Amino acid sequence: MKLHHYITVALIFLLVPSVLAASFTVETEPIKPEIYIDEIAEFTLSITNNGANDAFEQPSSADVRWIVETDPFIGSISSGETKKVTLRLIPKKSAQLGPQNVPVRIKSDVTGEFISTSVLVTIDSRIPTGRPYEPSVKLTVDLPDKADPREQFPIEIKLKNRNSLDIQELRIVVKSDLFTDEYKIPLGPLEERSNQLLFSLDPLLEPGTHEVKVSVYLGNESLNKDTKPYTILSYSDIDFQSKVERKFFVVTHTLSLTNDGNIPGQHPVTLENSWFKSLFTKADTSAILIETDQGPVLSWDIDLAPDESVEITVVRDYRALALVIAIIIISIVAYFIFRSPVIVEKFAKIEGHAHEGVSNIKVKILLKNRGGRTIHNVKIIDKISRIAEFIRHTHLGTMQPTKVLNDPKRGTIIRWDIKELDAFEERIITYSIKSKLKIVGGVTLPPTTVKYDSATGSERSAYSSEVGLKG
Repeated sequence: MKLHHYITVALIFLLVPSVLAASFTVETEPIKPEIYIDEIAEFTLSITNNGANDAFEQPSSADVRWIVETDPFIGSISSGETKKVTLRLIPKKSAQLGPQNVPVRIKSDVTGEFISTSVLVTIDSRIPTGRPYEPSVKLTVDLPDKADPREQFPIEIKLKNRNSLDIQELRIVVKSDLFTDEYKIPLGPLEERSNQLLFSLDPLLEPGTHEVKVSVYLGNESLNKDTKPYTILSYSDIDFQSKVERKFFVVTHTLSLTNDGNIPGQHPVTLENSWFKSLFTKADTSAILIETDQGPVLSWDIDLAPDESVEITVVRDYRALALVIAIIIISIVAYFIFRSPVIVEKFAKIEGHAHEGVSNIKVKILLKNRGGRTIHNVKIIDKISRIAEFIRHTHLGTMQPTKVLNDPKRGTIIRWDIKELDAFEERIITYSIKSKLKIVGGVTLPPTTVKYDSATGSERSAYSSEVGLKG
């Protein structure tokens, strides 16, 4: 007897330091302390947090013949708060019959402090013949601590019938502020069942902590409950699309960004912009031109709220450049189409000097067909001032004029006729001029005119330049 007394005193001294050291207190009040071996003892467990905000583990017992749980889960308790839960003690088949103190330990999940207490439970040793079993169902809820809202959220619900009662219909209710569900199942004697539920979440859910509560009902009677916390993860997922549209020398770049995440995000956007392209580029004023190893680029830093979209449009308008190039091409083509196929050049050289002035001048006219077709009815017309007279060249091979007209007022008009001038053919006409007066200082010879029939039959003309001579 003395030995039992000493052990009791020693246990009291071991427990006192843990109670004094803890920053919280616990109290228990009996609800159903007397049970049969197939029933569950229940107590009201009150925990008062005298320290900082705290969280608590599921209570446990040093007596392996008992299973300890609470309804609901204790979870977090704020500073100064008192939280009450139902303490449930489930005896195993090996549990001792009769009255007994069942040790219970409550431990802080934050500080590691714990309090050990005990509750008096009586297991009736009588055999409950003729008495129906009380429904007793063990509930276990498994779910991830963190949930990605882009993926389905799994919850596994495990049920175990603790006795031989054949339950025809259990109603399981799942409730959260983000989703709800309810289903019914039978549960046979000592049967275990597991169901996995998948819930679709809104991908744009804000990050935060939520709770899911699972309740088991037989009719309107609640048999068991469990509450589990979970956290919605934060993520930023910005979708970037680039589209290029080309239409009539206008290139339009459309850059689209959408934040499919649940938190704000930033996305840098760049677009190649060489110095040549920059001459024709019109972009959003927020664009910044920066130099990179690959060359100059337009750059934007886009900030997007969740589910926000932004569209950037960059227009490169090459129509003015295309118009200038087209004008140049048309001008070149028109020049080659409408230019005269006849080239006429006039040269002159002083051959003799009289006393104090020019006396004789030799004139050479070069005629060339630069076109690819034969020219018909070519007439070369040249004029000589009335102060000079025309001198024919009678050398072999020299082309003689068809007509020479002397006009006292207009001077001398000389004409050579050529019936045909073949493609790329050249002709040279030479003659001399003798001045009637002494020419002092210099003389200018008028341009030579060439007339010919065009491909359409109309008459066209070509002219040489004036020739200036200095005495």
